[in-house]
Amino acid sequence: MTTNLQATSFNDLELIYDEEIDVAVKEKLNTNFVNIMTQLRHISLKNSFDSQLVEKVVIPNGETLRINHKLKVVPESRIITRHIGNGLVTDGNFTDKYIELINNGPEEVTLNVIILKG
Repeated sequence: MTTNLQATSFNDLELIYDEEIDVAVKEKLNTNFVNIMTQLRHISLKNSFDSQLVEKVVIPNGETLRINHKLKVVPESRIITRHIGNGLVTDGNFTDKYIELINNGPEEVTLNVIILKG
């Protein structure tokens, strides 16, 4: 029994089966595939990682902002998901209680940040 996946995109993905696979198995595989694809379309970055979302953080130009978090460990990284303003944001210290973000740009920035546990 061999199953081949052939597609140029997710929209035209087709399962090709050997003749010996019974129809009920084929229907079950297709149902499972549709369910998986439906779940993948609804996956979110925020809910896929051990993280904390902090929204509408304002950092004036030339300032360092300390953002408290509840992760109880030193975060490995952060992702800026929204950045408004002409600023250049870099990382400061990361601890088990807060992260620091530094605005090295010429203007104030407003950010949404996801702090990632690891």
